[in-house]
This record gives sequence, C-alpha cells and structure tokens, in this order.
Amino acid sequence: MKFELKRYNRNISESDILTDLKDVADRLCKQTITIEEYDKLGKYAPTTLRRKFNLGWDDILALAGLRQANRNDYSKISDAELIEDLKKISKSLNKLYISHDEYNQYGKFRYEIYLKRFKRWHKALECAGLKYKQARSMSDEELFENIINVWQKLGRQPFYKDMCQPLSKYSGKPYVETIAQE
Repeated sequence: MKFELKRYNRNISESDILTDLKDVADRLCKQTITIEEYDKLGKYAPTTLRRKFNLGWDDILALAGLRQANRNDYSKISDAELIEDLKKISKSLNKLYISHDEYNQYGKFRYEIYLKRFKRWHKALECAGLKYKQARSMSDEELFENIINVWQKLGRQPFYKDMCQPLSKYSGKPYVETIAQE
C-alpha cells in the first residue's frame, strides 16, 4: 500500500471556502444548503469551515451570502425539550455518552442549538444526566499507529470524519490538537 498524503487544507483562505460553499449551492440550485449537502459535494469538510470561521453553520452561510437553513425556530424550544431529546437519543443508542456527530445524525434538533443554550456540549450532557468523555492524552506513537491502521482499513488517506469508532480508536480531535501545539 502506498501512503500518499492528499492536499492539506489547513491554510485555505476564507474566500476560497466561501466560494466553494456558494458553488455547491449553485450546483444544487438552492439559496441555502445543509451541512450534509455540503459534506457530500463540497471540497472541504464542514468541520474545516467551523474551525476556520469559529461560527455555527447558519452564520457561515450568511458570510457566503446564502440564506440560513432555519430548520426550526430555536427560540420556541425549551431547555427541557432539548434535554429530553438528548435522553431519548442516549436511550435509543444505549449509550451514556453521545457525541455531537451522533446527536446531529439521530437527534430532533442540531448540535449548534445546544452550544447556544448551554455554551458547551458537555454542559448539555450533564444537564441530561449523561456522561462526558474527558480527553485523554495519547502519545504520538499511539496516534501514528492508529492512523496507519485506519489508512490500511480504508485503503486511502483518512479524513477527519473517518476518525471515529469502530474504524478508529480516536477521533480526529487529538490529531488536530497535536498539530495546533506545533
């Protein structure tokens, strides 16, 4: 197997990202797009956009001159409803911890509403009586061994979104944090 890195998008310009976002909307002939649509058709991972702008999806759409998704009028949703939905998803997945990606996949609302209300994902989990995974430090060797295993399983370079169980022992976050420390 040949281990060849694809183009690295860490230093991509904000204007390139916004142009790509508009291009995806144009291809779909829409004035707004969902994260899922962008994930399938865009050049960059949605997490790249979030990290680059440090904003929620609707705010990134606004920067690109697109309409906000407006899935729900979140101001009408009570904290109790949000907590109940977290508990429901936790029970359906039979897990005491759920990631925000899992919640976005199965939940009634979006992860971003929890951030707006509770400021941090782990605070929302605590309010629902759920567990929060504390970050554990991994050695560089453990991270390299893991990414090689994932690369071999996929037969290609893994993307951030590939770094999750059962394929990977670790999420993409420790890799990003390691790069940020350099």
